[in-house]
Amino acid sequence: MALLAMWLLASPASAHSYLIESDPADGAFLLNAPNHIVLLFSSGVTAGFTSADLVEASGTRYQLRSIVVDKTLPSVVSINLPKVPNGSYRLSFTTRDLVDLHQTAGSIVFGVGVAPAATHAVPAPAPAKPSEYL
Repeated sequence: MALLAMWLLASPASAHSYLIESDPADGAFLLNAPNHIVLLFSSGVTAGFTSADLVEASGTRYQLRSIVVDKTLPSVVSINLPKVPNGSYRLSFTTRDLVDLHQTAGSIVFGVGVAPAATHAVPAPAPAKPSEYL
């Protein structure tokens, strides 16, 4: 009974990563195309479970050069971009945190030489399931 009571009264763990900010920022208007995008998460993420996709507003997809999770600061992800022409872009990403591999996904938009398409609210992390409290 004591273990059940402790489990029911336990407060949720905040081990799940979520996007804090990016460079360029979501909704940025840039005069020149960036060479890379940096994503900063609330906690460390796994390199093997981190992916991204770059799509121009017309639907053209661009092959990313690399996605690198910083080994000394695993909450920082650097996405190296190919050369892209002027346009409005959406970078979508998916990753998993280091603690329990909880998935986080989202996207940022930015414009190069043009105003970016409309941004959207940053998604909140999904609440932890009761089985994740243990």
